[in-house]
Amino acid sequence: MSSNSYFKKISNRLKVLRFQFRMATDLFSGFDRFKFLYFSLLHIGPRVEYSIKPRNCDVSLLVRSGSSDASVLAQIFFEEEYKPLLTENDVNSVVDCGANVGYSSAWFLTKFPNCRVIAIEPESENCNMLKRNLKAFGS
Repeated sequence: MSSNSYFKKISNRLKVLRFQFRMATDLFSGFDRFKFLYFSLLHIGPRVEYSIKPRNCDVSLLVRSGSSDASVLAQIFFEEEYKPLLTENDVNSVVDCGANVGYSSAWFLTKFPNCRVIAIEPESENCNMLKRNLKAFGS
């Protein structure tokens, strides 16, 4: 590997780390920030579940280390990819197809507390996690 490609690889990794630290600072407070950084960036070993509460969510959510959970959580609560929908009034129903572990459903239920969400997830491990993540919102 040439020294240029090695330094480019390190530079790219540092950019990712900088983004993840900024995201953790904006999205979480206190110990949740530490848990997110530790389990999403530093944890090595068997998969671990941890509970974390984003600042802009009504409930704590479960995240699995060594999975895409942390990046999906960031998409929804940090990058706020659904933010354009906040201009909608009177949202009564949402169908979340491919709901994964329930982060988008939690976002909808937080932002539109009177709506009913139908979350559909075919993968059994994700579906079990989805049920646990949305339990605090009721049936």
